[in-house]
Amino acid sequence: MNSHFKNANWVGISHRDFFYNGLLKPDEPLTKATYTATKQEAQKRGLYSAIRFQDWTSEGKPADVSDEQWKYEISIGTDYAVSFGRARYCARLPVSEEQFKQVISFLNGRNALYHNGPKTFETNVLQDNCNHLTHNALAAAGFWHELPVHQFILKAALTFPVPKNEVVNLLDQTQRHDIGNLHALYHDKLTRKSLMEDGWLPTTPGVMLDSNPVKTPNEVYNTQLSLIFYDDPLLGHYNKAFDRYLNQPRYHDLKTNLLWYQGLYAKAAAERKPLDWWLKKEPAGFAPFYNAYYAWLQKQQDLVQRGLTLLSDDASAASGLMPTQPERPQGEPEHANGL
Repeated sequence: MNSHFKNANWVGISHRDFFYNGLLKPDEPLTKATYTATKQEAQKRGLYSAIRFQDWTSEGKPADVSDEQWKYEISIGTDYAVSFGRARYCARLPVSEEQFKQVISFLNGRNALYHNGPKTFETNVLQDNCNHLTHNALAAAGFWHELPVHQFILKAALTFPVPKNEVVNLLDQTQRHDIGNLHALYHDKLTRKSLMEDGWLPTTPGVMLDSNPVKTPNEVYNTQLSLIFYDDPLLGHYNKAFDRYLNQPRYHDLKTNLLWYQGLYAKAAAERKPLDWWLKKEPAGFAPFYNAYYAWLQKQQDLVQRGLTLLSDDASAASGLMPTQPERPQGEPEHANGL
């Protein structure tokens, strides 16, 4: 999403690595040469070939730079090669194929509003910013409730989404209920709907937190950056929650993540109560939910086991490619380096 756009809300960038790092290789510094080469490559790929920019974006354009070249100059680090000038915190949320289709449909619908006119895309921080777009894309998949755009300005000032806050909100949402508490899951309308319609619950393996600083050394951008929270002055939930997530290994290491979910699902399965027990407490409509829940739980346990097996196989294959250290004859002393 880019305020420069006139006939689109957002643009898709093919190839994950180019989106994040442009033409930079891992551990390379950002030089002016790589910066220029990345802009040229982006234009070669035609990232903005169908995008018209707002008239005001031409302010400050040098006379020897074409309008098309200028698009890539003012958008690098925002739509592509984002790590050149930005630190980032990203939360990863696995979704079902059907949910992914719902996300795509929502995003395409947003662009359709502006693609052929007569509406022109306009954005502002409080009423329609880039986090409204990502938040509502997940809302379309049933993950959480929609956050309306273009609200009355005073209301918008109290509810507008902020990037770092949204990371915490997403991670909070994945564990808003104890996965073994079927009563709470059933009586949460959104959770019940996602299970019954999509066979999905947000407590799923693969929920990860990815944090990356701006590229350094850096010949182009100021690297002294810090993303901020808009936090509650009394409770201060966001800073505390973010530190808690950063300090939990399961949000950064896939094997640790899978093992954690393996234990969580095993506990839920071991504490299973028969349906008759639940029907003494819950309405008759609880039965289909109960059956769907335990079908989901079994699939999740199978998914975790497959993931752990694949990781184990990959580790074994990698170790098989490593040269083995020849064994020393028994009794032969180990030599010090360089001697």
